[in-house]
Amino acid sequence: MKIRLSIIINNDYLYVINNKLLKLPQKTFKIWLIFTVSLNFTVLAQEDSLKNKDYQYLFKRISEFYDHDIEKTKLYTHVYLEKAKKDNDSLKITQALYYLSQKNDYEKSLQYIDSAFTYYYTPLKNKYHLFLHYHAGYIHYGKGKYKEAIDSYLAAKKLIHLSESKILHSGIEYNIGLVRLRIGEFNKAIKIFKTSYDDIIENNLESEYSEIYLRNLAALSTTYWYLKKIDSATYYNSLSINKAIKYNNYHRYNKSRVTQAIINYSKNNYKNALDSITKYAPLIQERQDSLDLAITYFYKGKAFQKLNDWENAIIQFKKVDTIIQKNKRYTQEIEENYEILKNYYKNKEDIDNYTLYLERLIDFDSIKFNISTYLKNELLEKYDAPKWIEEKEALITKLESKDSKKSKILFYLSTLSILLILLLFYYYTKKQRYKKRFEKIIANTSTSDLRIKTKSKRIKKELNLPDTIVKDILMKIQVFEKENQFLNNTITLNSLAKKLGTNSAYLSKIINFHKDKNFSTYLTDLRINYVIQALKEQPKLREYTIKAIAFEVGFKNSESFTTAFYKKTKIYPSYFIKELQKKEKSA
Repeated sequence: MKIRLSIIINNDYLYVINNKLLKLPQKTFKIWLIFTVSLNFTVLAQEDSLKNKDYQYLFKRISEFYDHDIEKTKLYTHVYLEKAKKDNDSLKITQALYYLSQKNDYEKSLQYIDSAFTYYYTPLKNKYHLFLHYHAGYIHYGKGKYKEAIDSYLAAKKLIHLSESKILHSGIEYNIGLVRLRIGEFNKAIKIFKTSYDDIIENNLESEYSEIYLRNLAALSTTYWYLKKIDSATYYNSLSINKAIKYNNYHRYNKSRVTQAIINYSKNNYKNALDSITKYAPLIQERQDSLDLAITYFYKGKAFQKLNDWENAIIQFKKVDTIIQKNKRYTQEIEENYEILKNYYKNKEDIDNYTLYLERLIDFDSIKFNISTYLKNELLEKYDAPKWIEEKEALITKLESKDSKKSKILFYLSTLSILLILLLFYYYTKKQRYKKRFEKIIANTSTSDLRIKTKSKRIKKELNLPDTIVKDILMKIQVFEKENQFLNNTITLNSLAKKLGTNSAYLSKIINFHKDKNFSTYLTDLRINYVIQALKEQPKLREYTIKAIAFEVGFKNSESFTTAFYKKTKIYPSYFIKELQKKEKSA
């Protein structure tokens, strides 16, 4: 039955071919028919041989071919889908449809996504609906359908609680940022990209998700460039180039080189920009996003224009037009592209081309206005402003009741005034306490809390360690302190024990006994005592950021340093530095 259906399909196709190619030779037709029927037999045979395989086997094969063989992925997924339908397993049907939506063209992908929603209709309980919304947003964005993309991303955002994946949450935010970038909301886009980037760094996801990390770097660089913050754009793009080398991601490396060329254009290095685009653009053309490719051609044309080579410039600007007409995707450079073409042909008195590009400019402005207006309103309503709206409603309610509740308002104002006075008093006393603590630290130059205590008579009894071993380790600890080896941020109990020629158990006991603290507290106190003295004696160190100071004295981040400093001194390092600077100026 399936073979007959296949032949019928082929005959239909042949009929269409015969309608288009009236002189198709009979011999050619026979060869084509034999090949097609053989191919169908092969596919059907493969499907039949897989029917008895279990889900685990099929899923393993889908995973095996997923990234590099689309046709085999489709084959195994279709068998998986048919098996799930036969078993009436709605979850597995949804899974299969989701996989197929990632391996097909735009229209088919949407059909698979719609079918998946139909089969599994409890979105609040099913994380596959989260994935489906997310993927729908991705494919809409790829087709330049920003309205539909934002609707899908916002729907996914509502379901993010169904997944514990931090990278998925970051991915939704990142993709919303891409849409904001395309519609010119650069300041809002940069906040999203920076948050997404920080999430990756803070959760140590850079290596595991290197491609997503590199995309974030590219987005940061591009957005800073649009904001005319060239130094920041250059910094993140240089970081992208270095990290792409580290992760052997040559596509991202070449893309970053093209971005650097565009940055160089902004720095008036037109020849350099042109050379780099000419070298690297062909290397990314096959995998390049069509809109990014159009932008690349645009700046290549601009570089030619600046070098007064109008013939080559117009060729590039027309390439941009070809891409835009084919893909119907838009960004702000497109408007300037049509302006240049329109004015060029106006000066040439070429009315036909002038009219053509004028009409396309008008179409672009119309589409841009409609898309931008809708998206800005949609994002404002559903992404930016829920809290603003709540606050506004609360304020309106408060103001509406103002006339009828004057006495209460006076009471609230009086209460507020008292609270403000108490708050000011609190801050004043707090400032005085901080001041006293600061003076105490300045006055105290002793580090007696770190000196080795004389407990030799009790060593054997309490430590249960040989005298010679304890004395040897104590001497080595003195050298460790004197040479400030504790500033190394890789020091651990085990590494120090190894360095001192002992084991961690002995070292821990000796530090606990002689320092009256555990190893971690001992190490932290050494670093804090050191930084206090260093800040007193080294004005240059006070000019560092808190993060930089933390790294200098062995802490791995500013938060742990600030916490340790406050725990030791009861004031924050920023306050301590400011007071030292004031003291120096008044001296």
